[in-house]
Amino acid sequence: GTAQAVLDHAPARARLIFSCGWHITRDGQDVYSWKLKAIVKIFGPLARLARFGDLNDQVEATRRVFDSDTRWTVVRGSDLEEGESQGLPVWSRHVGDPILESNITRRVDFALFMVEALEDDELIHEAPAIVGRLTPSALACSSSKTALAAGSTTGSARPGSPDPVAPSNRALRGLHPDKPAGSRRAGTDLANRGQRQSGRWISRTATQARAREEAAMTTRAKTRKSSARGDRAHRFDRWMYQGARPNRVARFFNGIWRALASVGVAPRRLSTLEVRGRRSGRTTSFPVVVADYEGRRYLVAMLGEGVNWVANVRAAGGRAVLRHGGRHAVHLEEVDPGVRAPILRRYLQLAPGARPHIPVDRGAALAEFETIAPQYPVFYIHADDLPASGVGVTRK
Repeated sequence: GTAQAVLDHAPARARLIFSCGWHITRDGQDVYSWKLKAIVKIFGPLARLARFGDLNDQVEATRRVFDSDTRWTVVRGSDLEEGESQGLPVWSRHVGDPILESNITRRVDFALFMVEALEDDELIHEAPAIVGRLTPSALACSSSKTALAAGSTTGSARPGSPDPVAPSNRALRGLHPDKPAGSRRAGTDLANRGQRQSGRWISRTATQARAREEAAMTTRAKTRKSSARGDRAHRFDRWMYQGARPNRVARFFNGIWRALASVGVAPRRLSTLEVRGRRSGRTTSFPVVVADYEGRRYLVAMLGEGVNWVANVRAAGGRAVLRHGGRHAVHLEEVDPGVRAPILRRYLQLAPGARPHIPVDRGAALAEFETIAPQYPVFYIHADDLPASGVGVTRK
């Protein structure tokens, strides 16, 4: 819906930059690892059922972008991590290229690439798959190309090969900057071209305007249907957690998410939290969404103060373990209600399953989140059990 709305209402000749993951393919020539295939095959249907996300929506949205006449670029991002910028990422047209093997990009560099793409016409009608320029795979490819250049009689590397060390416009253009002939369409040609309809000629502009209006009507109809489905899904989600406790259905889904998160197959924002029970003394585990905000990571209790794991974390003095492909001891410190609002909004953006339980829209103003902030505990994740004090953190 969002992608179609952008396509429908963007000004003529506007530069449009979209983003998605590596699982999106434009020409079917991408080569995927078993892990990524497992995420799509296993995580995709489960995510849709539990309303964690819908990969089919992303596939359909990008298909519409690819088929459009707009000046688009679809940036396909690898896994993301926090940290200082390493410079402009390098890219390839196809997943499976050795330069992408590291599969990690700094979040700030992902944003940098999208901003730079706005002014790089070489990326029009491209779907670059990016990776951090200082990752091992990018550096290895750079070294091998440098060695090849040194041993060649001409003394030059293959045109367009990225140099992950020194930022340059060539790095933005990536591995394959040469565009096939005829891959772009001239805007003036489109504007002047006509169509024959009902015995008369009409302008291309008029045809496109009518097509946009028809698409907008279809989008509104789909939005109404989607809203009705969303209401039913919200009622189902709330039913699974009546009384701030999961019923059998919720526990079944949680068991699946817990297993996927623990082995590291699920997306990075989904982890398993382990904490000792305050009464039983046994370790309890359950899936959680880790919200990132301003370089820090947080956990949010979507069911509010009455949830069991919050009481256990407080009783354990904040000691806990997060699992995502490994076990990481952490210390959780509760965040003051006065600074929770932006974290809660970020959390709702990342956790669709939490939206039925928090009575504020994810796009609402911070003032609305401030009114409910005292009802929803938020914990700052320290990487070890000897935390330093932070702004807005309450020690228990």
